[in-house]
Amino acid sequence: MAHNHDDDEPTMSELWARVTPSNDLETRAEALKQISMRLALAEDYYGAVSAAQTLGQLYEEAGDVIEAGYAHCFAGLQFMASEDYEDAQKEFRAAVDSFENSISDTGLAEALRNLGFAYKATGDHNRAIDSWHSAIRILESTGENTAAGVLRLEIGERQISNSQHELAIESFVSANQLFEGVSDLLGVGRAQQRIGKALVALGRADEAVARLDIAVSMFSYLEEKHRIMFAKLDLGRAHLAAGFLDSAYNIFEEVAGEFKASGHHEANGDCQVHLAQISRDRGNLAQAEAQEKLARLIFSGCGAKAKVRTIDLAKAMRMVQSGDQFDAEELLSSLIAEVGECADSEDLREVSIQLANIYIGWKQPERGLQVLTQYQDFQGEWLFDQQIRWHNCHAAALIAMGRFADARPHLEKSIAVDKGDVAPAEVAMAYELLAATMDGSQGAGRAAVIGQSVAYYLQAGDAVSAKRVSAALMPESPQRALGYIREADGQLAFLFDSSSSGEQ
Repeated sequence: MAHNHDDDEPTMSELWARVTPSNDLETRAEALKQISMRLALAEDYYGAVSAAQTLGQLYEEAGDVIEAGYAHCFAGLQFMASEDYEDAQKEFRAAVDSFENSISDTGLAEALRNLGFAYKATGDHNRAIDSWHSAIRILESTGENTAAGVLRLEIGERQISNSQHELAIESFVSANQLFEGVSDLLGVGRAQQRIGKALVALGRADEAVARLDIAVSMFSYLEEKHRIMFAKLDLGRAHLAAGFLDSAYNIFEEVAGEFKASGHHEANGDCQVHLAQISRDRGNLAQAEAQEKLARLIFSGCGAKAKVRTIDLAKAMRMVQSGDQFDAEELLSSLIAEVGECADSEDLREVSIQLANIYIGWKQPERGLQVLTQYQDFQGEWLFDQQIRWHNCHAAALIAMGRFADARPHLEKSIAVDKGDVAPAEVAMAYELLAATMDGSQGAGRAAVIGQSVAYYLQAGDAVSAKRVSAALMPESPQRALGYIREADGQLAFLFDSSSSGEQ
């Protein structure tokens, strides 16, 4: 059979030859599209951008704003691939302008969606969410439920990172409804998994179990092996948080084997950490040590240094709680030395807080303050509970030095975070420290602050601390309470005599 040369794809030289002004618009545009696509496939992203921008100019000159918008979108995607996010934003904004002028809903939604991801890549989360909300409105109106649902999941994830778990659940539930509307079972599984994780974070583990069961079942039906494993891991965490130790242990043991077999070694290490926690809660200390040692070994082999430090930090915390503060101080000091160069390390924050607390307990507040101030300029986002602990520790050191006025701004920051719902123990400590800075002349106010501290300790399930703090509220004698009764009873000079309580 003779070879048909008409089926041969043109060479790049032939395509460039078609771009010359002597050719008609359609020929030039088609050639530029093919050139930009080939360059993108070859990962010559800037070459692809140049061709796409030329194509966009061609369409703009011809007055075809829709095609110009798609050219801007393509250029933006190439900038994203080359991690040049600010230039990507410019292209996507130009695409938005083109599609708005053309009243093209499909193109406009796509441009806004991509613009949101470009903003996210530079940490401009508020503008990312604004772009996604605009895209969602269009996608929902045109029945593009899956695309709209995925963006709602993105918004929910950002709300989770801001510890806005209630808002995140609303976003995830909304996404779930969109997925259900088009029978997108994968989307439903993803939404249910995220709802479950958010419920665990809010302390509603019993509710989370049901959601995560649905996610595991959905992924199992779809034979999504990767998603099944990670949904099982989250399900195990929900069982653990709900206090179902036996079922949690069985889940972690099962999924640990699956992670190991599929090469997800770091996730296997996470399972070993949870198994060690359960073993320790059951009193199987030797087994717990072996499981924790295995987890540390796995994390070291994976290069997951932060997780190795987390294990060491947990060990140091157990030392502190068991009264072995000297060994804890030695371990924490070695951790500080190890991560001292990592100015953005979350572990460094936590290690410095715990080390400073030991020094404060040793009546060495100056040394504790030195540790805190030495590592206060690191970058990165704060976890809310850690942020409160950081300021509380500063305040505790300053109070121990008698610098009450200097301590109060730190306590204001702790309390202003207003995260008693997700970090009640930390907020309770902030109120307890605040009461310590107040003098006798602030009696009623101080009592109210102590009451807040007691309430938050009880919310955190820390009855021991609640009892300790509430001692300051105990009446000195019954006389004060009797006085209150007299006042409430109209300043009566005598009490009702129970012995005369007969028929009147």
